[in-house]
Amino acid sequence: MNEWLTYSKRNDGIYYNVEDDNDRQYTVSGELIIDGLAIHQEKSGIWTIDHIPTAVMMTNMPSYETARNLAEYMSKLIRWGEREVVDLFCETTDFKEHLSMAKKAVLNKQTIPEVPERLSYKLEFFYIQNEKTDFHRFNKAIDQLMGMTGLDVFKRQVLKMIYSLVGREKNSDNIRQNKPNIHMAFMGPAGTGKTEMARIMSDIFASLGYLDKGHLVEVDRSQLVAEHIGKTAPKVKKAVSKALGGTLFIDEAYSLVGDEQDFGPEAIATLIKEMEDHKGEFMVILAGYQADMEKLINSNEGFRSRIKQHFHFYDYTPEQVAVIIQNILVDKGYICPDDVKKEITRAIKGQAKQGKVDGNARMARNIAEEIEEELNIRVGKDREQKIKNTRMITVEDVKRATDKQANNQNRQELESIKQSAINKLQSLIGLQDIKTEAQRILNTIVIDNLRFQNGLSPEKTKMHMVFYGPPGTGKTTVARVMGEFLKGAGILSNGHFIEASRSDLVAGYVGQTALKTKDIISKAMGGILFIDEAYSLASDDTSGFGKEALDTLIKEMEDHADNLVVILAGYRKDMEKLMDLNEGLRSRIPYHFDFPHYSAEELYQMALLQLKQKDGLILSEEASKWLQVYINQKVKENNGFIDGDGRWIRNLTQEIRNNQADRLTLLDQEAITFELLQEIEITDIPKD
Repeated sequence: MNEWLTYSKRNDGIYYNVEDDNDRQYTVSGELIIDGLAIHQEKSGIWTIDHIPTAVMMTNMPSYETARNLAEYMSKLIRWGEREVVDLFCETTDFKEHLSMAKKAVLNKQTIPEVPERLSYKLEFFYIQNEKTDFHRFNKAIDQLMGMTGLDVFKRQVLKMIYSLVGREKNSDNIRQNKPNIHMAFMGPAGTGKTEMARIMSDIFASLGYLDKGHLVEVDRSQLVAEHIGKTAPKVKKAVSKALGGTLFIDEAYSLVGDEQDFGPEAIATLIKEMEDHKGEFMVILAGYQADMEKLINSNEGFRSRIKQHFHFYDYTPEQVAVIIQNILVDKGYICPDDVKKEITRAIKGQAKQGKVDGNARMARNIAEEIEEELNIRVGKDREQKIKNTRMITVEDVKRATDKQANNQNRQELESIKQSAINKLQSLIGLQDIKTEAQRILNTIVIDNLRFQNGLSPEKTKMHMVFYGPPGTGKTTVARVMGEFLKGAGILSNGHFIEASRSDLVAGYVGQTALKTKDIISKAMGGILFIDEAYSLASDDTSGFGKEALDTLIKEMEDHADNLVVILAGYRKDMEKLMDLNEGLRSRIPYHFDFPHYSAEELYQMALLQLKQKDGLILSEEASKWLQVYINQKVKENNGFIDGDGRWIRNLTQEIRNNQADRLTLLDQEAITFELLQEIEITDIPKD
């Protein structure tokens, strides 16, 4: 019981004596609900819910039953015996709105809504409150935290951290505890709010009394690592000295590792010692890309033992980037009508790659500035002052600003790449059905992407494929051409080609397969990942590593479906078995192509083309006729096709080159003319 609150029980109820800020005494007859919270009836007949320490009548209810029910609900929200709780009631809109909804629910005999997430943070403050805490600063920091677009995982981690601090406070009188370890690692790509979150976290810890000041000192490698012996440690100590009482934020912290030739390791060793010597006096936040940060922390026991809190930041979705742009403009005072908001979202979706916008919030700020600039230009040109509202952004402002991301020259270059890919596809020997179907599917992907950009489709089309067929039937070549086409169409960011097999995805040790698979996915991002003999991933029944690779692959195919094309290749029978084993594959791969064996005539034309394209070789009339006879004979001997198809032709043409070389080396070198180097004679063609 607090010293300013006294109450006594009499025959006709409970009387509580209250002293307000002006030292005036109040005696009220009522019913105590919990320490600091009571109800009583006014002469008018209404019932009020009272905060006893401050003599504040918080609300009124029409009956004893409703007042009691609402007060009992309120008693579970917070520790009402503290005088400072009135700050929460008087200053926090979230709390007043929630109590208003709770009151309405009680009056209508409905279920009371759950406490909003933003309010749940603020309620916990009063379980930590002491002489060092500052609710006003805490309230502001939480509002900033909750006002950040996205970052839901981060916000939940912060609440969990606050719960942990509350638990410490509840045990502070019974358990001997060391100062809490408040150092952190922020892991994620650029532009995801790490610096802003560092400021917010510093304010939160200062408002809770764990930091004396809560200011933020931001440094990078150049401010910690010197170029001469004996200079690095003083630089680190100077940065720590500035951060005492607040937070030292080290961006791209993994760059401190350096190598044996620099003083990065010295900076790390000095920083770790300072963290120990000044434990509880400041907070260190290391920031950078997740993979790099994990390597940094795991490489040094000092970091691993001192940095327990790891917060993960993820790329914003295009929709979230669009919201950030809108918020930036609105916060500046501009007006964004609904059609403008839709246009911003459409434009950002069109720029997205891998389901994200490069630069995240940084790109959002740049685009917001471009839109603002276009509005200013439009308003500035309005000499006749026809524009009624100069703060109103238009759809045309957005279009002009976002169209700068893809100028005419870029469009022409991409169109040239796409047309070149079409020409390559159509020039391939044979594969007529494949070429027709591939062109049709590629066109479909382009149109589906346009539907997505214009808001007619909720998501981009999946582009993953299966190529059925034996080796040497052109699968790899067609896959390469598809990558070039999709780059030219502006759908894939790079269009490059990565070929992988089981050995590139599956490791021999526990925990390594997922990493190998993700690594090869990372290399293929923005292009084509071609996995030959993909059915081999399901061929192991003992280690399970193949299944692990497959599960990882399926997840990555889903997560990066908008800027990655995975093409699984192999014999139809084996690939069908693979699909049957894992339904996740079948549901994620919309396009299937059958690659047949080449005919004898197609193999012959392929041989002629390969000889001409590589070395400019031309067959004599006799050699050309015999080559055709030779290929026809081999096809007949092998039941109408040749195993290996194109690969067999490559081996054959290499043998022809070798035979020509053997023939020419018998001549005097000075007698070897340009024409002789070009000509393939009948003797160069194999006989059996």
